[in-house]
Amino acid sequence: MRFLFSVLKRIVDNQSLNHELYKIKEYELRDFLKVAIANGYIEVKKTGFRDTFEVTGKGRAFLDDFNHLDKELPVDLEELPYWVRFEGEGYQPPQSEIIQNDQESNYIYNEWTHKLQLTYSSIIGRGGKSALSIDPPATENEILQVEEKLKYKLPVSFRKVLLEYSSKVYFYWGIEENKGARTSNGIIAGGGFFDHGLWNIDKLVEFDHYREDNEFLDENEEYKLWSNSLIFALNGMGDCIGIDMKYNIGEIVYLPHDSDSYGRRLGKSFESFMDNWINIGCSGLFIKELIGFSSAGIPYIDHRSANAVMIKNQLGLEN
Repeated sequence: MRFLFSVLKRIVDNQSLNHELYKIKEYELRDFLKVAIANGYIEVKKTGFRDTFEVTGKGRAFLDDFNHLDKELPVDLEELPYWVRFEGEGYQPPQSEIIQNDQESNYIYNEWTHKLQLTYSSIIGRGGKSALSIDPPATENEILQVEEKLKYKLPVSFRKVLLEYSSKVYFYWGIEENKGARTSNGIIAGGGFFDHGLWNIDKLVEFDHYREDNEFLDENEEYKLWSNSLIFALNGMGDCIGIDMKYNIGEIVYLPHDSDSYGRRLGKSFESFMDNWINIGCSGLFIKELIGFSSAGIPYIDHRSANAVMIKNQLGLEN
């Protein structure tokens, strides 16, 4: 919501609009603008020199409806990336670089269990394959041992889930394509991760060695995310899901072996990402499918987006 408000406001005020303002990659802003155009908030004006953006009537109505956000807009542009990512009613400026993206709402972990069980039952009922296991929480000592091997502390949001919910959640599902869930991006016939599950504290050190072996993929990238992320999941095809430890600290990033989808941001934090993904049954095996669950107001996976609602209806996850 704040991201869309900021973009529309800058267009109306004839202010510059570029990816560096928001600490994202150029294609991420470009894709966000495409979504805003598709949803009728912005239109492209053809000019003799170059194309420009203009806010539509729908976009101006959005600005009017959320004009209270104008008072929140940071004067310091360095704070803008944190403001557009903030979730909640009253914005609180970041108190420190370490916790800026880990100030979370209170997530109800029992709801995660419920949604995972519903997805499992739905897929099995459709004749598909699925597996689900949720281990007990990790102990403080177990986490300290991992942190000692990694030589840094785990992100606050991830650490909280390990301590209060589960040290390891294994979940995947797959189904014949003709029985898959339909979205505007096509049919989704799988979700979760088959090899090592959604996360596993016992695999973090092994994943970190894998990350080190792939740091060369950062060579031509603006943000060196392979070198500065904590890997918590592998998708079974060589790509990884990680937590940004340097740039937009705490955000969930996609780490592939090609440049097209490098650094796609999937969640504000570990808890936020998992809450949104689990609410849609961890649907999506490929980055294109995951990106399809973002919305005009939220540049991450959003379980309230149009495609997400379609998935939830088909998998029976609304209750």
